[in-house]
Amino acid sequence: MAVTIRDQNDADADAVAALIGVAFAGEPEVVGLEADLARRSDSHGFVAVADGGVVGHVRLTRGWIDADERMVEALVLSPLSVHPERQRRGVGSALVAHAVRAAELLGAPAVFLEGDPGYYGRLGWRPGGDVGVSAPSRRIPASAFQAVTLAGFRPWMSGRFVYPETFWTHDAVGLRGAVRAEVEEALDRSDDPSGGAASAGELALLDPHVRGDRAGVDALLASEFVEVGSSGRVLGRVEIIKALEADPGGARHVADLSTRRLGADAVLVTYTLVGEPGSLRSSVWVLGEDGQWRLRFHQGTPRATGHPISES
Repeated sequence: MAVTIRDQNDADADAVAALIGVAFAGEPEVVGLEADLARRSDSHGFVAVADGGVVGHVRLTRGWIDADERMVEALVLSPLSVHPERQRRGVGSALVAHAVRAAELLGAPAVFLEGDPGYYGRLGWRPGGDVGVSAPSRRIPASAFQAVTLAGFRPWMSGRFVYPETFWTHDAVGLRGAVRAEVEEALDRSDDPSGGAASAGELALLDPHVRGDRAGVDALLASEFVEVGSSGRVLGRVEIIKALEADPGGARHVADLSTRRLGADAVLVTYTLVGEPGSLRSSVWVLGEDGQWRLRFHQGTPRATGHPISES
């Protein structure tokens, strides 16, 4: 059955509370958090509806980046809820994508959340530290504090992220005790430094602020870099740096990002570039003698009409 996503309204309150109660079984404080966030004028909720009922929900609320120059308004994505019977069917990722588009329309420079870096990494998110923004609490594992930057983001917008008081009132920031230890241990076991560095570099090269910075692009490309564009045109390192400096383009979003080790010093990164015209992307990152990962090869392939984009 088709799922539609729309703005949350007052009539959805009971259905959203019931959904969160099921999705966050054993965490009743999340229901209270959502109820209080919904009363804020700087918070925006969205619901996924199917068969006449609410099967998913996501919320954006104003937070701040405590940058040296000034406080910068940004958004925090939380909570995100999907009914257990609808999980692993793309509802969650569709809600996240909808929220990111809404954040762009609201003029936010970035969105932040706490979540599984493996899941959100496939949706184009990356650790907040990669964009210069640190988590609001040491109880949030660094890799779990995720960010997506939008058109209004600038390099000077770095510093600690500040949650609104509602999250602190409900003790909904980070993890405590045994749960925190278990999550940090799991993240350590799943950590792949080479894949992480390659995917972070790939996402950085999709950022228009990096693409328009000659020095920034130069630092990420291997000396033998070659790109085969979706048009079939072959570009070398010098050509691509000049092309990107002249036209860095706008913000880009990805889906299904994954990494695969090709050896001790090479990683394959694949993903779908979302939007029009959209394309399938493949990159090979190599480890240099200086210990830095750099892009050696990149190829874009036009996405065939009707090609499905996974939202699991």
